[in-house]
Amino acid sequence: MPDMPLRNRFARQLAGWRCIWRQKVLRIKLRPGILILGSPHSGTSLLAAMLDSHRMLATFPMETGLFFRGRKRFPGTIQALERLAHGRGAWRWVEKTPDHLLHMAAVRELMPEALVLLTVRDGRDVVASLKARFGDFRQALDTWKSAAEATVRYQHEPWLHLIRYEELTKDPVRVLTGVSDYIGEPFDRRMLDFHRRKRFWYAPTLEKPADASAPNHPAYRNWQINQPLFSGEGRWRRDLSAEEKCIICLEGADLLGALGYTPDDEGIPMDIFTKTSTTSQACPRGSPKAANLHSADRRQD
Repeated sequence: MPDMPLRNRFARQLAGWRCIWRQKVLRIKLRPGILILGSPHSGTSLLAAMLDSHRMLATFPMETGLFFRGRKRFPGTIQALERLAHGRGAWRWVEKTPDHLLHMAAVRELMPEALVLLTVRDGRDVVASLKARFGDFRQALDTWKSAAEATVRYQHEPWLHLIRYEELTKDPVRVLTGVSDYIGEPFDRRMLDFHRRKRFWYAPTLEKPADASAPNHPAYRNWQINQPLFSGEGRWRRDLSAEEKCIICLEGADLLGALGYTPDDEGIPMDIFTKTSTTSQACPRGSPKAANLHSADRRQD
């Protein structure tokens, strides 16, 4: 698309003029901003793209790390978010950094007025997705567990709104209506057609890469947010081995339950979830990766 740079320059100039007009002439005061956070690969990018299609909202196209990359950068980042909103003619900015979940104390201290949207997804699907990115099951599992522990801690706080990935993909009208009510803005049906506005947030291409591994992850994520709504629910049944499913169950059963997800017996012995469980063929005792499971079994007995 050879004319893309020219269109981008014109759009930036127009946004700059609109920003100056709204800030300096009309003196419009923006409404409190919106923060999207949650476990990586729990639907944060999908939600950000949906909200970016709302006529009153403007999503910042990158993760700022606003609450953990140094307080000296805080005022400048806020100014950039406000310029984005003014330039788009929006009333609120939207920022998405999943790892802000691990810095919630700073969020509440520095921006208590912010509206917080917390995404949650079946941890087994999160691990399967992260495994495809990292190429390492253990790193994927540990990443999810850290985020899940924080989610359990904050999920019932009255000042945030919890969004389940599975519900968002199955019934987006109901879920986005709830989000609209929480942020105090009217429901905008354009959020359902978020894919119609082409976005180059993570990569300069709309093509789907060969896989979702780390080198291709930005392009893969950019391809995802430009697709019509689809669900990745249940991918763990296909993408995780029986041994990996078993390890998740033994290490993350409590977290899954606390987040509202029940055990599934596909490829996993249900007696793992009882205090009298014994490891069956789904978790072979001879496997090096499963060596630490037997002590967990004994602790349950």
